[in-house]
Amino acid sequence: QLVTTLTYLLIAYLFISVSLFASQITGGAPSYASKTLVLSTSHDGWHATKEILDSCVVAEDGSFSLSVDKPQTIQAQIDLGYYTGIIYIGQGQNYSINLPARKEISRKDKLNPYFKPQTILLSFNNLPIDDINRKISDFEDSFDSVWVDITQGPITTEKIDSAMNYLDEKYQSNDVFFSEYKHYR
Repeated sequence: QLVTTLTYLLIAYLFISVSLFASQITGGAPSYASKTLVLSTSHDGWHATKEILDSCVVAEDGSFSLSVDKPQTIQAQIDLGYYTGIIYIGQGQNYSINLPARKEISRKDKLNPYFKPQTILLSFNNLPIDDINRKISDFEDSFDSVWVDITQGPITTEKIDSAMNYLDEKYQSNDVFFSEYKHYR
């Protein structure tokens, strides 16, 4: 009796601890009804090793739900036909996303050996101000602006150092993923 009770408690504890750190991605996209959405991430820039995180078939009403359990922030992508949707997933964060209207890859594009789906940052509903997706989007806007300023006139190491210092000060973070993202850019 005691062993059975302890087993049930252990299973309940494992279920609760896993669900506390899992991220849920939900949304509604009627144009994807009956299509399979595959959420994946890449681990290696050289070999593009892909890991499937989750997949689901979109319901007839367009609703879908994906779950990810990772101990750190990751970049993930969803194959959407003509598009590849990018999302940054923080540990334990829940997201309500909007998918673009489904656009199939044309026969011409399928025959084009250089065709690559267009990469887009997914649209969110009620995204918190401190979410990693918002931070990266804001950083990219500032980075583009600073890049334009640097390239106006002669490019000097002083301009580059000044721009890097400005971006580092403006976008301070303890998130390892975001720090590495900034450094890479």
